[in-house]
Amino acid sequence: MRQSDYDEIIKGRVPRKWDSPYYFLFQILIGSAVTIERLHGDSDPIEFVFDCNERFDKLSDSLVKTFYNREFFKGVVNVSYRDDKKFLPLQAADLFAWQTRRAYSVKEPRRAHYTRSRIVGEKPPHSHIMTRAEISRFMAEMKAEGERLGKPKDMRTW
Repeated sequence: MRQSDYDEIIKGRVPRKWDSPYYFLFQILIGSAVTIERLHGDSDPIEFVFDCNERFDKLSDSLVKTFYNREFFKGVVNVSYRDDKKFLPLQAADLFAWQTRRAYSVKEPRRAHYTRSRIVGEKPPHSHIMTRAEISRFMAEMKAEGERLGKPKDMRTW
C-alpha cells in the first residue's frame, strides 16, 4: 500500500488509536497469509512472529483477539512479538521489508540484491500492492462492521 493512498483514503477516518498503516496492513498480512495457506498450502496452522514495538504491541494484541472469532482468520494459531536482536529471522524480515519499501517508495532503479532476494524456492513469492479501490472497499467494510456493532458512523469518535 502506498503511503499517499493511506493518507488520502484512511487517515483521519478511523479512531485515532488505530490511525496507522501498521494496523491496517497487520490485518491484511495475517488474512492474506491464512488465505494463501488455505488455497496453495496444506491448510496448516500459522504462527506469526512480529518484532517487539511498545507503540504497537498492546493494540495489535487486542486486535488479534478479535481474529479468533472471525471465519476469515481461522487457521491463525498464535501471534507473538519477539526482539529482533534475539530472534534472528526477524532481522532478515526487517531487511527484506526495508528493501521492499525502498523499491516502491524511492524513485531509483531497482537494486539487484532486492530482485535476487525475491527468487526463493520453486514457486515465485506471492506479491500484491493494495490498490486504491481495494483500500476504499476495505474502509467501507470496516465502517459497515462498526455500524452493525452499534458504533457511531463517525469512526473517529469510537
